[in-house]
Amino acid sequence: MSHNETVRIRPGANVAVLFMHGICATPDNFRSMLPLEEMVPQNWSVYNMVLDGHCGTVKDFSRSSMKKWRAQADAVFRALAAQHEKILLVGHSMGTLLALELAMRYPQKVAHLFLLAVPIRVFVKPVAIKNLLRMGLGCVDMSDPVQRSMVQACGMRLTKKLWKYVPWAPRMVELLRRGYIVGKALPAIGVPTVVWQSSNDEMVSQRSAVLLRKRTCAQVDILPASTHFYYPPEAVQTVQNSFANILQLHL
Repeated sequence: MSHNETVRIRPGANVAVLFMHGICATPDNFRSMLPLEEMVPQNWSVYNMVLDGHCGTVKDFSRSSMKKWRAQADAVFRALAAQHEKILLVGHSMGTLLALELAMRYPQKVAHLFLLAVPIRVFVKPVAIKNLLRMGLGCVDMSDPVQRSMVQACGMRLTKKLWKYVPWAPRMVELLRRGYIVGKALPAIGVPTVVWQSSNDEMVSQRSAVLLRKRTCAQVDILPASTHFYYPPEAVQTVQNSFANILQLHL
């Protein structure tokens, strides 16, 4: 698995697609978990970014912050906006919060939002805690597609020394707080938006879909049988078809 950024800038391209992964995740989520990057037309620009502190060590992540992630997303967006007429934003989990904030800040440049597992409200189920512990201890059952998907989606080099994850707590609190802040500001979203939530998401509350429908004009749909990281083949196909429709609109 590659955790490298994709930076493909096409001189003269009118459209750029910016992909933003979730917390503790990797740009590869948009290549393997949900193969969307490969769908972008070759004459468009693509930036599939690695957020600060990700795709490295447990300590690297501890030293980062929501402030750094927001600043980084803003800087990358502004660089793309200086060279392209319009930008499509694609986000998963925490990446959707960054995308929503960019759409509020630069509505004249954001042509479309394509969001997956938006954590306006977080509710971590016991099964998620159990699977996270399994990952940390290195005892994941790779025959279980849900457990396997969590391992594949993780961009961090994990350690069995569980106490080293304690400094992660502030990052998780920041995520919760940012979800509430973005949730309150949702009525300000005036950009065309497509949202796909997962029916069996073990980390995002189903309340998120309710709030998105109530406070925005977004098209919000639910993927049956999907979790936060696991998307069965039929769900992947549904997401890809939806993304293809958006790409077609901006050709």
